[in-house]
Amino acid sequence: MATLFCYGTLALPGVVKRLIGRVPDGVQAKLENYVCRCIRDTDFPALVPRKKSEVTGTLYRNLSPQEIRILDDYEGQMYKRQQVWVELDQGKTEHSWVYVLRSQYYSKVLEQPWDVEKYLRFSLEKRA
Repeated sequence: MATLFCYGTLALPGVVKRLIGRVPDGVQAKLENYVCRCIRDTDFPALVPRKKSEVTGTLYRNLSPQEIRILDDYEGQMYKRQQVWVELDQGKTEHSWVYVLRSQYYSKVLEQPWDVEKYLRFSLEKRA
């Protein structure tokens, strides 16, 4: 079974449930030395390395290999899954997978931080 740190759309329980049919057990966590930024011409976030920064998100536990494959497909070719250490409450750390933007797409990254509330508003407007 796998753990996965999610910082963008996959941190939204409804998205995860739609994709894998359930919401795995999750805890709040943070990933140091990364930032979450907007990607030009998309609604989705980019996780890119940046020293002395951190991203908060959800650490999902007990994901099956089949569920990870489904999430890999959802993330697509712009992202790669890699291993990181995330920090939990009281300074504990845990090894986890995370999706990061592939370096060949860094030119599309904007300095604007990705905002989940803005994403949700935009998604609702698109459906209306």
